Amino acid sequence: MVKHLLLAACFVIVSCSTSFSIHEFISKKAAEKFGGNYSTSFNSDSSFVICSNKILTKAADTFSFFVIDVKKQAIVFNDQVQKGNLIWLNDSNIKVTWTPGIIKGDESKNSDLEYVLNLITLKKSHLKLENKNQ
Repeated sequence: MVKHLLLAACFVIVSCSTSFSIHEFISKKAAEKFGGNYSTSFNSDSSFVICSNKILTKAADTFSFFVIDVKKQAIVFNDQVQKGNLIWLNDSNIKVTWTPGIIKGDESKNSDLEYVLNLITLKKSHLKLENKNQ
């Protein structure tokens, strides 16, 4: 019985210290990049976290963000976006969108206005702006 209680106590201590250390890691990296004004958004299984210098639900001017792999305690991706937004699509994919400046001529046919990033493969899938006049 004592063995089981001791084992349970060790499990709780290890779980708490792991959780505490990821929050320390996030705080340290966010302070280095953003100063202290940042927001975080974990995916549903808490395997990745987005750290940004803007509120994730509202469009902002230029903002930066990075994604941390919680298990590895490592930044796996970072980017800067102008007048855009980012959202979780699922546990391993985020969608990043932005508003372009003035588009001239046929540039709209090739303008990448959003991408989906797979956090497992770290590959982007670009989504093109549809030209409604064709």
